[in-house]
Amino acid sequence: MRDVIRFAAALQRGDVLPEQLALSIARIGDPALDEGQCVAQLDALAQTLAPHLADVPVGEARARAFLEGVRRRLGFDGNHERYYEAGNSYLNVVLERRKGLPILLCVVLMALGRRLQLQIDGMGFPGHFMGRYQDEAGTWFLDPFYGEVVAPDALSGYLRRIFNRPVRLGGDVFTPVTPVALAQRILNNLRNFYLEAGDYGPAGTVLDYMLAITPGSIYLWRERGVLGFRTGEWQAARRALRRYFFLTGRTQLLLPEEAGGGAVSVMASEEQLVQMLHEIDETLNRLN
Repeated sequence: MRDVIRFAAALQRGDVLPEQLALSIARIGDPALDEGQCVAQLDALAQTLAPHLADVPVGEARARAFLEGVRRRLGFDGNHERYYEAGNSYLNVVLERRKGLPILLCVVLMALGRRLQLQIDGMGFPGHFMGRYQDEAGTWFLDPFYGEVVAPDALSGYLRRIFNRPVRLGGDVFTPVTPVALAQRILNNLRNFYLEAGDYGPAGTVLDYMLAITPGSIYLWRERGVLGFRTGEWQAARRALRRYFFLTGRTQLLLPEEAGGGAVSVMASEEQLVQMLHEIDETLNRLN
């Protein structure tokens, strides 16, 4: 829980960097993670890449040289073969393997770009995440997962080609993703991966991080309570379910009644949630 508290505190900082939040999230997979070592890795990677860009003029040529250097010189690429793997969403693992999801590869782009005095922003498009390179000569979108540099007027067609279906781009999608929104996307990917794998312990921790961002989400509190029940995290489950009933204004459902039942799916009914909470209370009373 201490890591979640540190993460919540970092969210309040106006100057927090995307890689800082990504490394905080990576502690879910490795609680003993040395974040300073990962920052030093990024520093070293930027120093390795700097000579590759030294004589490249501004504009599309520099955008291409930067992405090419990240992929060919540094070896970063999308994990196409093992896409649905939690490690693809942990920055320390991505730095070690040089493979990851589009959003984590873009975190690397942003971190390296800042160290090289390049303006790289994270851009969340429908179904895909890319980086945006800007300088006095113009704007280009960088796709480190597929290794493409895309001009703004070709972006819609590029995304249509990737997904083999039309993609509508509203004006809001051209607003860079904030570090907090980026962290939320990483966590949502992790939540989906762990739930799909039935790995409920880490999924519960991911939900704790997600609740640090959106503490008013009734759906996350509900899900956290059910997962805590399934994994025997009685205190966490009781807190989450009580919070859920409080936020939904259904505290009248918490009247004493006979407890029973067992593990249920994440999509539990209201009656099952009440039943779970009473069973949790009885368990904690026995333990205490």
